Amino acid sequence: MKDRAPAAKSTVAETVLAWLATVLSCAYLYWAYTVLAKHSGTLQNLLESRGGELPSPAAFLLNHHVWLYPAIFGSTALLLVAKELGLHNKRLSLTLTLMIVLITLFVVDSLKMLLFLPLLDMLQNVR
Repeated sequence: MKDRAPAAKSTVAETVLAWLATVLSCAYLYWAYTVLAKHSGTLQNLLESRGGELPSPAAFLLNHHVWLYPAIFGSTALLLVAKELGLHNKRLSLTLTLMIVLITLFVVDSLKMLLFLPLLDMLQNVR
């Protein structure tokens, strides 16, 4: 049998930093959720008052944002906390936190783009 090298123990500073990054990431997720939920409701009211047909992705997002946003952001927050509890290598944990947050930033920007597509169409029709 080959001898395995012992797993590197994480220092207290690495553990604190990893948990701090997770807590800050969860705070960002909560903020992104509240902003998107508030603006989705406002945008839905605006677009409904203007009439017209919405593009399918925007219509789906506006009709289902009440359960879709909590599912996206809640599951991401749970993933972050579970990762922190399950991984003992805090350097890897920090790396995964960064990757998860970057993916979440991409998802949030994509959701914003889908939400504002109808407004861009309205602006093009004004000309």
